[in-house]
Amino acid sequence: IGGTIPLELETLFKLESLYLNDNILTGTIPTAVADLQNLNVFDVRNNALSGTIPPFTSPQLSYLDLSDNEFNGTFPCSDDSETLVQ
Repeated sequence: IGGTIPLELETLFKLESLYLNDNILTGTIPTAVADLQNLNVFDVRNNALSGTIPPFTSPQLSYLDLSDNEFNGTFPCSDDSETLVQ
């Protein structure tokens, strides 16, 4: 799959897992996708995504893989002391 992450994903309010790994996706991660509140898996490893990483706001998020892309900047961490980024 090539192109960008579709903004239309923001309408999938009940989306829990999103695997877009091992494609040729470009562009950025839409903030609206990072704001999906039921998302517990977001995997976009091995693409050509770039730009800054938006903060992921789902309290359900347990797996996040952004490796092997072209992101820049810092990773936005929560101020919540219960959150651990590994």
